[in-house]
Amino acid sequence: MSVCLGDFVERARPISATAPLSNVVDLFQRDPSAHFFILVRDKRPAGVISRTLAFEFAITAGVGRQLDLPIGDLITARA
Repeated sequence: MSVCLGDFVERARPISATAPLSNVVDLFQRDPSAHFFILVRDKRPAGVISRTLAFEFAITAGVGRQLDLPIGDLITARA
C-alpha cells in the first residue's frame, strides 16, 4: 500500500521550529498517538521530527541541555 504525502501531513501536527527540545519530548509523552510533528519556521514547513528521533536527541543531549536546544536547530529540511 502506497503512502500519500497528503495523508501524512493531515496526521502530523505543526510545531514551531523554535520550540525547545524539552517541549517536543513533552508533547510526544502527552500524546501517545503522535508519531510526527511538522516543524514550521516563518509559516513554512522546515522539516519533520519523529517520536524516535526526538527521544534519541533528548537522550544524547541530557536533561540539562534540552531547554537550550531549539528543535529546528537539530532538524534540517534536507532528506
